[in-house]
Amino acid sequence: MHPLPALVLLLLCAATYFAVFLGYGTQLVAMMVFYIVASLWFAFHRYKFVRRGDQFTMPWPKPVGY
Repeated sequence: MHPLPALVLLLLCAATYFAVFLGYGTQLVAMMVFYIVASLWFAFHRYKFVRRGDQFTMPWPKPVGY
């Protein structure tokens, strides 16, 4: 399992360098900025609607003898 993450990272870096070489660098940066902004929006705006105490509980009935 050890070389798999390193190979995936190498592939991602190679694709990034190739995209920049072809002139898609601005598009790549725009996609990264969009992803970061969407993540921050979710973290700060939508997460306030998540009930943190109910995250791992479900209102299902318990089994007999539990």
